[in-house]
Amino acid sequence: MRKLVLVGLMALGACGGEERRQTVVTADGGRAEVTTHDDGGAATLNLTGANGELASFTAGDSARWPNDWPDFAPAYPGAKVQASMGGTSKDGKGGMVSFTTGDSAEKVIAFYQVRAEAAGIKVVTTTEAGGSRQFSATDDTSGRSLNVSATSEDGATQVAVVAGMKQ
Repeated sequence: MRKLVLVGLMALGACGGEERRQTVVTADGGRAEVTTHDDGGAATLNLTGANGELASFTAGDSARWPNDWPDFAPAYPGAKVQASMGGTSKDGKGGMVSFTTGDSAEKVIAFYQVRAEAAGIKVVTTTEAGGSRQFSATDDTSGRSLNVSATSEDGATQVAVVAGMKQ
């Protein structure tokens, strides 16, 4: 899948205006379908591997949360998504979302900690330094994990949420 991601990122750079589909043959003989689309507000790249693996990347002003995103890490209210990645394979699903908000780093971290704990995912680390906050939570039994980092500066908070789970 890593080879597919590299090929896909090159295709995203060439994306413009319309949906484009192509089949790519990887160095190991695998096949993948690459779909790119630019709606003028966001560019999206979807990769589908020969074994049904799926990866999706979106960036731009109208970027959104990935499809099939783990429910224990919901979209943050009022978030302005900058970029997202999501994927599924036979082993699990997950991804990353980068967004901004006018809320403080503390408020964002508290939002996700409450949801992790309600889902039975144990917070294992928390760190604070200046305007930055971070926490990691895992549930070894279910294979779910959540990592959130938030940095506040000049009235805005930049956030990265990484979530995943085993199938």
